[in-house]
Amino acid sequence: TNLMFEELVKVHPTVSFIHVNPGSVGTHLIDHLLASTPGLLWYPAQMLRYTIVPIYTHFLSTSPEVAGERILFLATSCRYPPAADHEKTGHVDGLVERPAGVAAAKPTVMKDGNGNGVYRVAWNCETCEESKMLDKYREEGLGKTVFEHVMGVWERALRTEEGQNGN
Repeated sequence: TNLMFEELVKVHPTVSFIHVNPGSVGTHLIDHLLASTPGLLWYPAQMLRYTIVPIYTHFLSTSPEVAGERILFLATSCRYPPAADHEKTGHVDGLVERPAGVAAAKPTVMKDGNGNGVYRVAWNCETCEESKMLDKYREEGLGKTVFEHVMGVWERALRTEEGQNGN
């Protein structure tokens, strides 16, 4: 995802791309999965459903509401600026200004003091440490390969969709 975003930002420099790991979010997915367990496995699944799942959901994970608020903050904050200012306004537009004393987040790649507008963000909205693996992939030019593959998949999917709709 990071490599794909780093290629997309080259085409759309006025857009911020944020790859976020929200951590463990206490949705009811596991509960619904265990509730639908068939046959004899239903009994042990119910034991897990009423013992482990509530502990996990309420004490070891973030609520969906809090996770949603964090994602909304990421999507609207000036803390994660794009690589280039918007041509029409001459500045970065954002709905939520950065509080005094809060610096802009660290992008994944910095060149000549400018960021690329791509951010790797943890559950707490803080940027992640840079990955040596990603540096190696960048050196090998793997971002372009990922970008071309993903765009090819989209093109095939859209052609299939157009064919099914009779367009």
